[in-house]
Amino acid sequence: MTHRRFSRSALIALGLLPACGSYSSDYPVVVGNGHIHAIRVYASGSEIGTIAPGGTVSLSLRLSDIGYNAKDITGNPTSPTPASAVTFSATDLTTGAVACFQEGGTSTQTQGCKPTIVTHLTTYVQFQPKDFCPGGSTNKATCEALAPVADFVASPSPAPVGGSVLFNAAASHAVGSHTLVRYIWNFGDAAQPAAGSGVTTTHVYGAAGTYNVTLTVVDDGGQQATKSESLTVVAPAAR
Repeated sequence: MTHRRFSRSALIALGLLPACGSYSSDYPVVVGNGHIHAIRVYASGSEIGTIAPGGTVSLSLRLSDIGYNAKDITGNPTSPTPASAVTFSATDLTTGAVACFQEGGTSTQTQGCKPTIVTHLTTYVQFQPKDFCPGGSTNKATCEALAPVADFVASPSPAPVGGSVLFNAAASHAVGSHTLVRYIWNFGDAAQPAAGSGVTTTHVYGAAGTYNVTLTVVDDGGQQATKSESLTVVAPAAR
């Protein structure tokens, strides 16, 4: 973990601290890169560093305080409660895609970053692959390449009414250094979808018919992929 502390003169030069006329405080921040590419991170538009995939940087930002002056019991003004507002953003150094960290811990790609309120408690900023995938066509191929692959087989197929059907998603996989963390099954009948972290699951169908079975896989970066297959369920042969 890298620790950085920015001097007052450096922060004034970056525009993160006014030269005079207001209170200022040191605010601890930890920035993590859960993306598969290196990213360059900014605080209120000023570069604070480049982070390799899986890397973390701890730093202290000296910022102007926001808030209101309070008065003590004698009526004298006191310093405002330390807090400041910062916008955190990152650029994917491979694709050029931009992500903004939103207050509350949710980061999404957007045209304008909303400020995050930082306090004397450590603020954690984390960027993930999905944060660099916009809703439009920009970087669409890149975002699709980051997505995991969902695949499964059912056995036996066709399946008998009242018999146990094994669904195996071992052919599903994540991309790059990521791993699959969740498998969500929908068997296409009245049963509720079965969610879990296992690669396999079983299900029993109570009536003959054709059912649309859907598997959704989720990786540790929040990316999802879905696959659907039809399964025929047949009644036992008359004896």
